[in-house]
Amino acid sequence: MNTLKNDVRVSELMQKEVVTIPDYATVRDAAIKMRDKGIGSVVIVKDNQGIGILTDRDIVVRVVSSMKDPEMVLVREIMSTNIIFVHTDTPINDAASLMVRHSIKKLPVTDKKGNLVGILTYTDLLRAYPGYVEVLKEIVRAGTCGETHI
Repeated sequence: MNTLKNDVRVSELMQKEVVTIPDYATVRDAAIKMRDKGIGSVVIVKDNQGIGILTDRDIVVRVVSSMKDPEMVLVREIMSTNIIFVHTDTPINDAASLMVRHSIKKLPVTDKKGNLVGILTYTDLLRAYPGYVEVLKEIVRAGTCGETHI
Protein backbone atom coordinates (compact mmCIF):
# COMPACT_ATOMS: atom_id res chain seq x y z
CA MET A 1 0.00 0.00 0.00
CA ASN A 2 1.21 3.51 -0.77
CA THR A 3 1.62 5.83 2.20
CA LEU A 4 2.83 9.31 2.86
CA LYS A 5 6.38 9.90 3.97
CA ASN A 6 6.53 8.99 7.65
CA ASP A 7 8.89 11.83 8.53
CA VAL A 8 6.36 14.51 7.50
CA ARG A 9 4.72 16.13 10.53
CA VAL A 10 1.31 17.74 10.81
CA SER A 11 2.98 21.13 11.35
CA GLU A 12 4.33 21.00 7.78
CA LEU A 13 0.89 20.68 6.12
CA MET A 14 -1.55 22.33 8.53
CA GLN A 15 -3.10 25.72 8.01
CA LYS A 16 -1.76 28.03 10.67
CA GLU A 17 -4.69 30.42 10.57
CA VAL A 18 -7.53 28.78 12.46
CA VAL A 19 -10.85 30.55 12.19
CA THR A 20 -12.51 30.50 15.58
CA ILE A 21 -15.62 31.87 17.18
CA PRO A 22 -16.56 32.06 20.87
CA ASP A 23 -19.05 29.55 22.25
CA TYR A 24 -21.55 32.31 23.06
CA ALA A 25 -21.81 33.47 19.41
CA THR A 26 -24.96 32.83 17.42
CA VAL A 27 -25.19 30.42 14.52
CA ARG A 28 -25.81 33.43 12.27
CA ASP A 29 -22.50 34.95 13.45
CA ALA A 30 -20.74 31.69 12.61
CA ALA A 31 -22.41 31.44 9.19
CA ILE A 32 -21.39 35.00 8.33
CA LYS A 33 -17.81 34.32 9.40
CA MET A 34 -17.69 31.14 7.30
CA ARG A 35 -19.11 32.97 4.29
CA ASP A 36 -16.69 35.88 4.63
CA LYS A 37 -13.67 33.59 5.03
CA GLY A 38 -14.82 31.15 2.34
CA ILE A 39 -14.60 28.16 4.68
CA GLY A 40 -16.89 25.33 5.73
CA SER A 41 -16.19 25.20 9.47
CA VAL A 42 -15.10 27.15 12.51
CA VAL A 43 -13.53 25.96 15.74
CA ILE A 44 -15.53 26.96 18.81
CA VAL A 45 -13.42 28.37 21.64
CA LYS A 46 -13.90 29.13 25.31
CA ASP A 47 -11.10 30.69 27.32
CA ASN A 48 -8.80 30.35 24.28
CA GLN A 49 -9.23 26.57 24.19
CA GLY A 50 -10.91 24.66 21.37
CA ILE A 51 -14.06 23.03 22.74
CA GLY A 52 -15.95 22.14 19.57
CA ILE A 53 -16.28 22.46 15.84
CA LEU A 54 -19.18 23.73 13.76
CA THR A 55 -19.54 22.93 10.07
CA ASP A 56 -21.80 24.33 7.39
CA ARG A 57 -23.48 20.92 7.34
CA ASP A 58 -24.23 21.21 11.09
CA ILE A 59 -25.99 24.50 10.40
CA VAL A 60 -28.07 23.03 7.60
CA VAL A 61 -29.01 19.84 9.48
CA ARG A 62 -29.45 21.23 13.01
CA VAL A 63 -30.83 24.71 12.33
CA VAL A 64 -32.06 25.38 8.80
CA SER A 65 -33.87 22.06 8.23
CA SER A 66 -35.43 22.32 11.70
CA MET A 67 -36.62 25.85 10.90
CA LYS A 68 -34.81 27.30 13.92
CA ASP A 69 -33.81 30.95 13.96
CA PRO A 70 -30.01 31.18 13.46
CA GLU A 71 -30.02 34.44 15.42
CA MET A 72 -31.49 32.67 18.45
CA VAL A 73 -29.37 29.50 18.46
CA LEU A 74 -25.91 29.64 20.03
CA VAL A 75 -23.05 27.73 18.42
CA ARG A 76 -22.44 25.81 21.66
CA GLU A 77 -25.95 24.33 21.32
CA ILE A 78 -25.25 22.63 17.98
CA MET A 79 -21.45 22.23 17.76
CA SER A 80 -19.80 18.85 17.73
CA THR A 81 -17.95 18.44 21.01
CA ASN A 82 -16.24 15.09 20.65
CA ILE A 83 -13.49 16.54 18.48
CA ILE A 84 -10.14 14.90 18.09
CA PHE A 85 -7.00 17.01 18.30
CA VAL A 86 -3.49 16.17 17.14
CA HIS A 87 -0.18 17.75 18.08
CA THR A 88 2.04 19.62 15.65
CA ASP A 89 4.64 16.84 15.81
CA THR A 90 2.20 14.02 14.97
CA PRO A 91 3.31 12.07 11.88
CA ILE A 92 1.07 12.90 8.93
CA ASN A 93 0.25 9.20 8.38
CA ASP A 94 -1.12 8.98 11.93
CA ALA A 95 -3.21 12.13 11.47
CA ALA A 96 -4.60 10.90 8.14
CA SER A 97 -5.42 7.54 9.69
CA LEU A 98 -7.34 9.27 12.50
CA MET A 99 -9.29 11.29 9.95
CA VAL A 100 -10.29 8.20 8.01
CA ARG A 101 -10.99 6.04 11.07
CA HIS A 102 -13.28 8.68 12.60
CA SER A 103 -14.78 9.95 9.33
CA ILE A 104 -13.64 13.53 9.91
CA LYS A 105 -12.42 16.05 7.38
CA LYS A 106 -10.97 18.65 9.72
CA LEU A 107 -8.47 18.00 12.47
CA PRO A 108 -7.59 20.82 14.91
CA VAL A 109 -3.90 20.97 15.83
CA THR A 110 -2.46 21.91 19.22
CA ASP A 111 1.00 22.63 20.53
CA LYS A 112 2.45 20.72 23.48
CA LYS A 113 0.68 23.09 25.89
CA GLY A 114 -2.71 22.37 24.34
CA ASN A 115 -3.05 25.71 22.57
CA LEU A 116 -4.87 25.66 19.25
CA VAL A 117 -2.26 26.47 16.60
CA GLY A 118 -3.63 25.11 13.33
CA ILE A 119 -6.03 22.89 11.48
CA LEU A 120 -5.37 20.01 9.09
CA THR A 121 -7.98 19.18 6.45
CA TYR A 122 -8.42 16.55 3.77
CA THR A 123 -7.84 19.36 1.30
CA ASP A 124 -4.41 20.03 2.85
CA LEU A 125 -3.52 16.35 2.40
CA LEU A 126 -4.74 16.31 -1.19
CA ARG A 127 -2.82 19.48 -2.09
CA ALA A 128 0.40 18.01 -0.75
CA TYR A 129 -0.24 14.48 -2.02
CA PRO A 130 -2.68 14.48 -4.97
CA GLY A 131 -2.75 10.67 -5.08
CA TYR A 132 -3.72 10.36 -1.45
CA VAL A 133 -7.38 9.68 -2.28
CA GLU A 134 -6.28 6.33 -3.67
CA VAL A 135 -4.32 5.62 -0.48
CA LEU A 136 -7.42 6.39 1.60
CA LYS A 137 -9.52 4.10 -0.58
CA GLU A 138 -6.97 1.31 -0.06
CA ILE A 139 -7.14 1.83 3.71
CA VAL A 140 -10.93 1.61 3.62
CA ARG A 141 -10.87 -1.49 1.38
CA ALA A 142 -8.43 -3.14 3.77
CA GLY A 143 -11.09 -2.75 6.47
CA THR A 144 -8.98 -0.76 8.89
CA CYS A 145 -11.51 2.05 9.11
CA GLY A 146 -14.82 0.43 9.93
CA GLU A 147 -17.76 1.93 8.05
CA THR A 148 -15.95 4.92 6.54
CA HIS A 149 -16.70 5.49 2.85
CA ILE A 150 -14.83 7.74 0.47
